[in-house]
Amino acid sequence: MPDTWMNRPLSEGFRVRPRNPKSKIDAMNVVLLDKAQKKAFWDNWSPELLKWFTQSVESGYRCLNGSELSPEFEGNWVHCSSCKSVHRPIPGIGSCLDCGSDPGVPLENDTLRFW
Repeated sequence: MPDTWMNRPLSEGFRVRPRNPKSKIDAMNVVLLDKAQKKAFWDNWSPELLKWFTQSVESGYRCLNGSELSPEFEGNWVHCSSCKSVHRPIPGIGSCLDCGSDPGVPLENDTLRFW
C-alpha cells in the first residue's frame, strides 16, 4: 500500500484509516454469543491475531499487513442490501455481521469483483 493512502482526504482518492488496537471488532460480538467465549477471544486470540496480521503505523495504531493475508475468493459470499457490505456467510448467524439486517443476497462467483 502506498504511504500516501494513509489518512488522506477522500477527495484525493482511496483512503486507509488505521485502527486503534484497543478498539474491538463489533462483528465478533455477533459471532461469539457466550460471555466466556468473548472473553477468551478478546484476552487471548485478539492480541495474537493483531501481532500476526497487522503492522504498527503511527501513534500505536495498526493496519492490516497485506503480505500476511491470502484471501480465498472461491466459495460462498453474501451482499447486504442495507449496508452494502460483502462477506462470507457464517453458519448459525442469520443477519449481516456489519449492520444486523437480513443476512444478505448470495453472490455468484462470476459476479464477485474485488478491486
